[in-house]
Amino acid sequence: MPVQVSRARAYRTSSTQSIPHAIWTKVELDAETYDAQNEFDSSSNYRFIAKRAGYYLVNASIRYNSPVSGAQYAIGIYKNGVPVTCSINEGQTYALSTNISDIIYLDAGDYLELWTYHESGAAKNIENASKYTFMSIHKLSD
Repeated sequence: MPVQVSRARAYRTSSTQSIPHAIWTKVELDAETYDAQNEFDSSSNYRFIAKRAGYYLVNASIRYNSPVSGAQYAIGIYKNGVPVTCSINEGQTYALSTNISDIIYLDAGDYLELWTYHESGAAKNIENASKYTFMSIHKLSD
């Protein structure tokens, strides 16, 4: 029987999540669109844990509602608790989506998490919905 390829997509579903000012905060992705190998923990640690080593394509998006114009908003992918890639956007006067994409090598047992940060002066909410705040991970090769 062939090994099924790792692929998962998780998103924020239950409610908006409050992100404090100037503190990197893990995004609690609490629902899954799909998870072929049961590698995403959407109930407690909100992370993807690789079952097999290889290169993984990671895409993510976070949507802030009511951003502050000119403030910095960041999205980051953490591997085993350490940031490996980050993208920063400047706030507008309407909702702001921050996006990121990268290819990351994982050993079996390594984990990935989605984090965010902003400098808007006060706590800000990120929106919940599969189309707004999500992370997808697909294994490309060994």
